[in-house]
Amino acid sequence: QNVTAGGNTYVGHNAGVGVAGQSHAGNTGIGKDALLALRDGGHNVAVGIDSGTALTTGNQNVFLGTGAGYATQDVDKAVIIGTDAGLGVMTDGADHTVAIGYAALTALTTGGGNIGIGYNALKAVTGGTHNTAVGYTSGDVCTGDGNTLLGSVAGGAILAGDGNTCIGQNAGDVITDG
Repeated sequence: QNVTAGGNTYVGHNAGVGVAGQSHAGNTGIGKDALLALRDGGHNVAVGIDSGTALTTGNQNVFLGTGAGYATQDVDKAVIIGTDAGLGVMTDGADHTVAIGYAALTALTTGGGNIGIGYNALKAVTGGTHNTAVGYTSGDVCTGDGNTLLGSVAGGAILAGDGNTCIGQNAGDVITDG
């Protein structure tokens, strides 16, 4: 390692290895390949095998769980908790993402301000923005913007719809577009 800043803690095979000439500070990587590619990011926490592995320039992120934020490259102020949560190639367009639960927001790449809490919550969102889904598979096929989905399987059929509010178990399960 050629770290030009301090205050980093790395534990595990290849944790925080990065590239030559890297400059980052205040990072914690625990687990095999945690924060492996980090070059310029600061104040990131990655705990778990392959957590935050591809992150190169992100700041103030939390990745917790096996594969959490695995392919994320450049995101800031994201909280990704759960096995395979935030698994997509998140870029700076996905800043301020919150994904909590197994495979929550697993396909996200550029959509910012999304909150997915629960097993497979907002699983299919790639570029949709400002969606909130809380509950088991809530919004799991949703790709739209500005949807609020609360409850188990809420908004379960919304594909490209925008601005929907669905509250309760299976609420909005017939909405597909609109």
